[in-house]
Amino acid sequence: MGSMTKRIKVFTVFRWLAALLLLPINVLIIIPAILFDLEITDFNYWTIWLSIAIGLPGLVLAISCVRLFATLGGGTPAPWDPIGNLIIIGPYRYVRNPMLSGVIIMLFSEALFFRSLPFLFYAILFTVINMVYFPSLKNQD
Repeated sequence: MGSMTKRIKVFTVFRWLAALLLLPINVLIIIPAILFDLEITDFNYWTIWLSIAIGLPGLVLAISCVRLFATLGGGTPAPWDPIGNLIIIGPYRYVRNPMLSGVIIMLFSEALFFRSLPFLFYAILFTVINMVYFPSLKNQD
């Protein structure tokens, strides 16, 4: 029985790593690093601090959603491994997809952090695509 429990734990960790690496980490870090020439030219510039002030609530929102998924949902944020239980507490009481909202807030704060117009267009494109994609999923049900 102990060996089975260990396998289940390893599988759960793998599921979460796959979901986090393929979704938010990919969108927030990997794709921008590949597409854009990002560098911080002046760390004392006011937009850096403003972007951090804007991005931190987005990060807290996303982390709180991941935590709720892990503790109450029985699944991951990934569409291929959805939660088994409906979550209606915390930010899910007010917003249908608060994790996505947190990611979008962080994307816009990153665009400001790097003062990158192409990154801003990427954040806008990501937002628009998701504004079209998720309502179309609802209409399929």
